[in-house]
Amino acid sequence: MKTKILTLSVAVFLLSLFLLFRFYTNAQEKSYNAKISNAKSLIDSGKEATAIYDSLVTEFKRRGNESHLSIKYSFDANGKTFTDDKQIIEAPKVSAFKIVYLPSNPEIHSEDPKGDLEYYKKLNSDKDSGVLAWSLFVGSILVFYFTRRSYINELKEDSFFD
Repeated sequence: MKTKILTLSVAVFLLSLFLLFRFYTNAQEKSYNAKISNAKSLIDSGKEATAIYDSLVTEFKRRGNESHLSIKYSFDANGKTFTDDKQIIEAPKVSAFKIVYLPSNPEIHSEDPKGDLEYYKKLNSDKDSGVLAWSLFVGSILVFYFTRRSYINELKEDSFFD
């Protein structure tokens, strides 16, 4: 029975290492608070503009051979032209679309600030996975340590080592 517990604690330990690795490799993307703040600002004080697609759609490879499309677009704000690009699934059927930008900083803009806000709030709530990973990590070490210790004591008491 104790062998099964030891095996299970090693499996949980490995799972916790995987979860910790995933949590901390995504930590660089955890600047969601700034993105949430930007989305709220766009909702509260953003101005609408019309963005125009560039006629050129570029294809690039990511994650193996999976193809993705990217298209550049531009919009005018505060007397200047701003350009950006976005990933798309298929070539657009229209040449223009609406965006919302911050008048104080048109580099901050979005097609759907409300959708962005919900998306980044959801991603920001994934912080709980770090707590779960650390709990599994510490718990598996404790279970392994105390089970292994009592298992070794039982083996020493057996006449097998005599």
